[in-house]
Amino acid sequence: MRVSVAILASLLTALGGLSASAADLREEIKQGPVLRVIQTASPELPGLGPLIIQSDVVVVGEVVAERPRLAEDGSIVLTDYTVVVREMLARPEPDRVPAVAAGQRITISKPGGQMQVGGVAVNVEALDFPRLEWLVPYVFFLKQTGDTYEPLGGAQGVWRMRDGRVYSHLPEGSTLPVRRLYNRYGVKDFFLWVRGTGNPRR
Repeated sequence: MRVSVAILASLLTALGGLSASAADLREEIKQGPVLRVIQTASPELPGLGPLIIQSDVVVVGEVVAERPRLAEDGSIVLTDYTVVVREMLARPEPDRVPAVAAGQRITISKPGGQMQVGGVAVNVEALDFPRLEWLVPYVFFLKQTGDTYEPLGGAQGVWRMRDGRVYSHLPEGSTLPVRRLYNRYGVKDFFLWVRGTGNPRR
């Protein structure tokens, strides 16, 4: 298997493109199966406040389907997750960003995934952004990109809910501030902070 290591400084606003140059996977597969390793957590967010106010929407939802796809420029595999929204917690700029309703299905795209390209196996592994689990409640801090959304700051913008607490989706050992400061935070206080910060008063 051909191994390609691409450490990415950041993602563009749209997940269809990358800020760091990466070889076209359609060319790499000519030499056999490809494994590409990437990092996605950029920019580094210093706390929960910036995570909230830089998001377009913050929602609670569950994954019900997923589909890998090749980015238009061929540089990366993306996974599109279908998420059923339970609740919209915040919308910092309501005049610019449409609301998301409970029960609505949205598509959240993340870098990484496995698929066949031209009949050849391709695996793009995001070391700092593990695969999302199905039918598990998450809090998503999202940026809108056309008809889809992407988590703000990679896995910094994804939090799993369990036993009355929220858990950062960043991997164990991550020293990024949002995980270090807020991992295992109580759901009730977490929600109060998100709602209070992310919904402008009129």
